[in-house]
Amino acid sequence: MNKKILIIGILALCIILTVVLVKLGEKPEFGTCKTDEDCKNVRCVGAYCENGICVCPPGRFANLVVLSQDISFNPSDPVEGDSVTMTATVSNTGQKDVNNITVRFYDGSPSKDGKQIIEKTISLKANEDTGVTISWIATYTHKLGVGGIHRIFVKVDPDDIIPESDEDNNEVFSVIVVQPKELESTTLE
Repeated sequence: MNKKILIIGILALCIILTVVLVKLGEKPEFGTCKTDEDCKNVRCVGAYCENGICVCPPGRFANLVVLSQDISFNPSDPVEGDSVTMTATVSNTGQKDVNNITVRFYDGSPSKDGKQIIEKTISLKANEDTGVTISWIATYTHKLGVGGIHRIFVKVDPDDIIPESDEDNNEVFSVIVVQPKELESTTLE
């Protein structure tokens, strides 16, 4: 009977510990290990082996984030030749301040044949965000032959220089549709 109570107590303690670690931002990985090398494929940077369990270190890394809903265009319905102001909000949800963060804007997918529009460098403190603003001249003929439709990609830390707790939230895109110039001057009578 005492063994059952002890086992239940240990399981309850493990559950409480997991909840506390998750609330602190740590992503516990309960894979077994003998050395730190066994933890190299764990889903966080800097995982190490502690008492036979792979553990992700809390608060040691930045976490740079960009979301598609945080990309804005002004004007949102441009005509070919318009100057469009694009703003992407970049956040550092991690626990480490970071300097010299590269932010690149692309017209099209950077992993395919997207064209780089511009590159900017920013700095972010832990739990801080900032808007990165650029200007772009709207074009109607897109290289894929689809007139006026542009997928604007924003990629943060594109060369993976900055160690992060999550590397999968650094690239997003948003779509903007550019109208041809001749439609602007057409009137219905």
